[in-house]
Amino acid sequence: KMAATEIPTPPECVQWSENEVANWIGTIGYPQYKECFLSNLINGRRLICIDASSLPKIGVTDWKHIRPIAEEIRKLLKQEDPNYKRSISLERRNKLGMLLEDMSTTKGSTVY
Repeated sequence: KMAATEIPTPPECVQWSENEVANWIGTIGYPQYKECFLSNLINGRRLICIDASSLPKIGVTDWKHIRPIAEEIRKLLKQEDPNYKRSISLERRNKLGMLLEDMSTTKGSTVY
């Protein structure tokens, strides 16, 4: 368990270029979406904001593909699976997930 004052280290993928993200999409079995990620300028930092609800906005519209891609993104970023029934009385979410959310915003606006 991480100490309260320890700052988590972001995964290396947040530094990826658009081409590196597109290549990764191909390696996880979805090369047909490489152009979707490239044309939407999805780099490692923007990948933080991509989830099942945003994938259709960039051109990934097949639900059979949306779910596994979103799952692979969460694994890559070492994020928890979303728990929409999570009680606010529970301990705060993992610090890395919160750091990634913070990194995904610039001057108060979402990157994607």
